[in-house]
Amino acid sequence: MNRDRPGVAVEALSLEHFRLRGLEHGRLTGVSIAVHAIADAFLLMHCGVGCKHKATSQLSTHDWGRGVVEREGWTEVGDAELIAGAADRIGPYLRSWARRVEPGLMVVISVTFLDLTGDDTKFVVQEEAPTVDPDVIYIEAAGHKGDLHLGYATALLELVRRMDWRAPPRRPRAVGIVGYLFDRYEGDHAGNLRQLQRLLADTGLEAGPVMLSGVPWADVQAIAECGLIVQLPYMGPRAKGLRRALRSRRPVIDTMLPIGLRGSTRWMQAVAKGAGADVRRATLKAAARARSVEVRLGPFAARLKGLKVAVFADLPLLAGLLSLLDELGVHVVVAGIRGHSFGGRAELETAVTAYGAPGLDEIEVLEDPSLQLGTTTIATHIGHLDGVLASSAEINALATLGQEALHRAGRGPFVVEVGFPCKRYHAVSNQPAYGFLGVFTWAQRLLDAPRLWDSGLDAG
Repeated sequence: MNRDRPGVAVEALSLEHFRLRGLEHGRLTGVSIAVHAIADAFLLMHCGVGCKHKATSQLSTHDWGRGVVEREGWTEVGDAELIAGAADRIGPYLRSWARRVEPGLMVVISVTFLDLTGDDTKFVVQEEAPTVDPDVIYIEAAGHKGDLHLGYATALLELVRRMDWRAPPRRPRAVGIVGYLFDRYEGDHAGNLRQLQRLLADTGLEAGPVMLSGVPWADVQAIAECGLIVQLPYMGPRAKGLRRALRSRRPVIDTMLPIGLRGSTRWMQAVAKGAGADVRRATLKAAARARSVEVRLGPFAARLKGLKVAVFADLPLLAGLLSLLDELGVHVVVAGIRGHSFGGRAELETAVTAYGAPGLDEIEVLEDPSLQLGTTTIATHIGHLDGVLASSAEINALATLGQEALHRAGRGPFVVEVGFPCKRYHAVSNQPAYGFLGVFTWAQRLLDAPRLWDSGLDAG
């Protein structure tokens, strides 16, 4: 179900349309994540005194590797400023924060209620930008439409537009990656970035910068030196804008997420083909990597075969997980598409097909489900469901079923936190979700997963 339904009368909408969702994050949160992913960036929020918390609180618990609040500030608009006009607060706060933290990049956003006052925030930011040393970018983050992923992709596009793509690439064989969702400074992302480098090396190509990857703004801009651009799905909501920004000066290669054996193989093949590299070499390298994984995983894989699970994730991640779980012999009973920026069931079917995985005929697919719908759906399967893969939002809601209900069904399903936010799963060491080594991470997490509610009592 697409929540953006212009022209539909409120009376015609079901109660499900208004219920709280697991991905109830607007574009501001997506922009906040993007700014957090640039090591020396600073986010100035032109907003009311209480608005900042909504954008950063869950990111703070999600990322144990680096704090959030020291790289964010706000203009502290109160009632008096709202009535008299608040745009004149942007300049002083911009200069004050620039002196205090000396960032390489400053990003300014506004919020919907201030935009409705008639202030031209974007114009004011452009007028004030020359008064500070760092680059200053205004990013639209309207709260009344779009979700986290639209906000993140919009931020990426604005960053790309600030770069100079007119000069010939200094590294014509280097591959820059746009659309990587970097949401914390932890070992899962460190592992993913290494796997992306490994996949490119096996394809015979040079790895360039990744947008975004926790490096300073100057290093991010080095992506314009690359001769090739790989676009991951998280750029999808702004994919057309990316191509216009590049003005056909760099080839753009669309790919899925390199998750699982099939996903990693097809990713390498797609990149090799788009780059004019040796596809046969990439295929042979991928086959060798896949065989190595299968041999090492063999003794443990039998413990995963036949498990039945429910999975809730954003569409790109969900498609990758459906393919991976099929490779591991795990049966997906319910698939919930978190958010709506990437589409619904039809788009998921297309994405799963791109992985070469079985279709969705035997899976109950929920489009942007509310927490209540997700919980009640799982409850109908609880007696024969072995596990749930979802964010902490869905897992917290699932816990409301209570010990008694889960005890009657056994010990309750095991739970694996995936996506944003994760409250309990944190990675100190490299634990990639991508690439061939990522298969080991997923298998380990499934084997080690705790039960949602294990009372230790004999289920009888």
